[in-house]
Amino acid sequence: MKEITFSTIPRSNKFLRNSRTAVDLQLLIEQCDLQWTVGRIVFGTLVLIGVGALLGNWWIAPGLLGWAVGLALGTIPTFSCLQKRNAAAAALLGIASRSDRSDVARLRAAKPCDHH
Repeated sequence: MKEITFSTIPRSNKFLRNSRTAVDLQLLIEQCDLQWTVGRIVFGTLVLIGVGALLGNWWIAPGLLGWAVGLALGTIPTFSCLQKRNAAAAALLGIASRSDRSDVARLRAAKPCDHH
């Protein structure tokens, strides 16, 4: 079995290994065929939340409404992975359905067998 590193920081790696969410996120990363680690996505999410909250509290209003901007920005890494996975799945299903349609067309075009 392949040893997966969730983070290059040992304490973060140990913490993330015990998290079901991190395991699900690792599966998503593998499905997207990305060379990222769970730690990198978590770090990116936290940075975006911090920057968004800073900007939101500065531009909009201090308090909960300002944090909403940060939380919205924090979803970008995960949603970009989900979008990439869904696009790959749709492409795979599109290829399969086109193949099925071509098989049906080929069968319809074939001359019927003579069973006399």
